[in-house]
Amino acid sequence: MRSFLQLFLVLICGLLLGAITAWYSIQRNHGFGALNIGVWTAWPSAGDVKSDPYTRAKVAAEGEVPLGAAEGLAFHATVDEQGKPLKQECQYDIAGQTPLARLWTLTAHTLDGTVIYRDNDSPASLLSRNLSRNPDGSMRLQIGNTATQSNWMRLSGAGPYQIVLRLYDSQLSRSSDVSETTMPTVRLLSC
Repeated sequence: MRSFLQLFLVLICGLLLGAITAWYSIQRNHGFGALNIGVWTAWPSAGDVKSDPYTRAKVAAEGEVPLGAAEGLAFHATVDEQGKPLKQECQYDIAGQTPLARLWTLTAHTLDGTVIYRDNDSPASLLSRNLSRNPDGSMRLQIGNTATQSNWMRLSGAGPYQIVLRLYDSQLSRSSDVSETTMPTVRLLSC
């Protein structure tokens, strides 16, 4: 009887530990196949029917419809260049080159994936075709509650958030060689 009780306890501990690690992996975006470039992370296989179980679970838990490989790729950033979590009450500078794409969008989301809305009920977002660019093709924009003279995405809330850069019809989503790819930097300006 004692060995049966020990076996039962080991089984319960194993199931509990497995459930906790699976939940942590899904919530903390540690699925397989992540593509990391600087502070940006994407899951190229998220829209593929052959994606791994953790990526499928992450997509199901978030309730989003991922972009397919032929459509594009979505990159998420939750921290700045120094590894500190992004906060809505802070001002950030996003600068540099973006991978080639027909169109890209930049949106602000809560950590659970909900789109952040401004006071006028419009989503906190920018389109690539609405930005002014530097002569070398690079871009610079600021995100925060302080207006700037150039590209600016207004946020007025408080708490942690993430920015999502969606590249539509990009060569990056069809390419396996991303070693030469650069992404914009995300620097904290003030808080």
